[in-house]
Amino acid sequence: MRATIYRLFSGEVMSLMTKFAVGLLSFAALMAYALPAIARPATLINDSNLRTGPSLTDSIQRLAAA
Repeated sequence: MRATIYRLFSGEVMSLMTKFAVGLLSFAALMAYALPAIARPATLINDSNLRTGPSLTDSIQRLAAA
């Protein structure tokens, strides 16, 4: 039992646990940075700078005036 506890806190296992923790924190930081950009692509599609034709309200007003 004592050897198992010693082995748990020896260099090899602690090194693996540290690498896992650093990897988990890196992944969490990446998701915190990337998820807002992934979650709102609709704002990019509906951006008025990307429109090439007349807007819907312009088309309706033109039809109503005809």
